[in-house]
Amino acid sequence: MIAAMQRAFRHYVNVHSRRDQIASLEALSDQQLAAMGLTRDRIVQHVFRDRLI
Repeated sequence: MIAAMQRAFRHYVNVHSRRDQIASLEALSDQQLAAMGLTRDRIVQHVFRDRLI
């Protein structure tokens, strides 16, 4: 039971952290994103790159 609660908490923190990353990147200008090697349409893929195959 405790292990399941710990997993759920880690998942919650991870999801919210990624949402914060997405929001921060979306707040940047296209020029700032380009300087990072990103385009606006690739923000989500960039943030979740470790989860995507």
